[in-house]
Amino acid sequence: MPTPEVNRGSNSRGRSTEHGRTELVNQMSLQYKVRLLSGQFDSGIPLDRVAARDGIRRNNPTETYQRIHEKWGETRQAEWAGDRRRDFSERLTAWAGSRARDLKDLIDSTSPDDSNFFDGLATIKFTGDPQSTTQEDIASYFAGTFFPEFAVNSDRNVEADKSVGHLVDTFYQVAGPDADGKITQAGADKVMDQVQALYRVLRPIFKEENYLKFEDVLQARLHAGSGRLNEANIKNGDPSQKMKQDLGYFAPQTLWEERPRPTVAVGRAVRLAEAAAVAEPTGPAEVAAAAEVEEGIVAVETNPENLFVDIIKGVDQANDEASSETTLDLPADSLLSGQGRLLSRPEGFIQIKVVDSGALEVDEDNNIVRTRQALLDITKEGVTRGGIRLDVLLQQEAEGARIRGENIEEDSTHPDWNRQLVEEVFATVMPSFRQRLNQDIVHIDPHWRAARVDLNRGRFRIGFIKEDVAQVPPLPLENDVFPGPDDVPAGTS
Repeated sequence: MPTPEVNRGSNSRGRSTEHGRTELVNQMSLQYKVRLLSGQFDSGIPLDRVAARDGIRRNNPTETYQRIHEKWGETRQAEWAGDRRRDFSERLTAWAGSRARDLKDLIDSTSPDDSNFFDGLATIKFTGDPQSTTQEDIASYFAGTFFPEFAVNSDRNVEADKSVGHLVDTFYQVAGPDADGKITQAGADKVMDQVQALYRVLRPIFKEENYLKFEDVLQARLHAGSGRLNEANIKNGDPSQKMKQDLGYFAPQTLWEERPRPTVAVGRAVRLAEAAAVAEPTGPAEVAAAAEVEEGIVAVETNPENLFVDIIKGVDQANDEASSETTLDLPADSLLSGQGRLLSRPEGFIQIKVVDSGALEVDEDNNIVRTRQALLDITKEGVTRGGIRLDVLLQQEAEGARIRGENIEEDSTHPDWNRQLVEEVFATVMPSFRQRLNQDIVHIDPHWRAARVDLNRGRFRIGFIKEDVAQVPPLPLENDVFPGPDDVPAGTS
């Protein structure tokens, strides 16, 4: 890593002049970027993967923008609090004048060939000719354009963000996102070149830490738009001290503790009490949640990487308890995100390869799980049809969860080809998935099998049964044939 040009304190990142430009030296973790985009600021709480995926898909960190604006507003108010002799408009004029003096000096000392600097000024809506502009013109720009465009919105209910969010989005548009919000690496580099060239302009306006957070969220958005940020690579490990410190700007942090994955088996009141004691709930909400677990259901919080391992553990637990059936309740993203454990069919006469699992949406009220814009390669009899874009819908029906494709992207030269392939391969998904489960659990006890897959409030429920081995029926108990006095129902003789 290049040696930073300056060190601006413990909360600061240095800047390098490598490649002839003043480049930010900042190693941002994947988890930190996702937390910025999805507003999950408490590093002591594991990521909500559905919210994380939605944040990456929308690429619009509203909560982050709001918090930076509030912090920035606090700094400005503190600076202006001592000026009681002038009203707001007079203080704004004074602020704009001081910014104008600084920018005029920068323009006069900057080479006319520094396109990044002057293009950056145009990006932040400075429309005058920098070479002939006056200090009064620049002051009018700061008071009449920069401040109302990039510094005033603090109302969450106002749709048009006129604060840091608008500034980030203004730079993001320079990267040239397409209709799907995708940008090229060249476009992202162009944006950062402009931001780095304007560091001397923007840093005094934002102040130190607010400016660093502006750069953080812009980088997170650029990484999401260029495809370098992928939720499949995010791990909920112990957050680094640096990430805790960075997120501490947004919200108070809880102490991180490695929390065991909750697997609560419920069958009798005794087991409920034991599970509650092991979990050591910290408040009434957790106690109530434990009490509401349905009888016979094992809640398994897992992820795509550990899905089959955790399923085996759940069935093994039921086997240890001599149960003849169990139902595992799993989060939707454990089957559909990453490489799509539910969709993946790597063998057989027809195969599915998940290129992009798409954006997951869970509709608990209507019991639907949908992935938007998934990308599949389908191979049939050795011939691959690549890059089929579609929405994948799972919905509960009488026979269990049903999977089907929607909005299937067709090839105009072969109408209905993609649709027919999708329908054919999706008819094999559920049987194939149950077959894979049975192959995995057979070593626990060969009599266990996956009976059905259902959806319940947007979560997958996989029912397993243990088939009895044929044996001689036991002799009936005596009181089943000849009821004793205590077994005679009231009102009979």
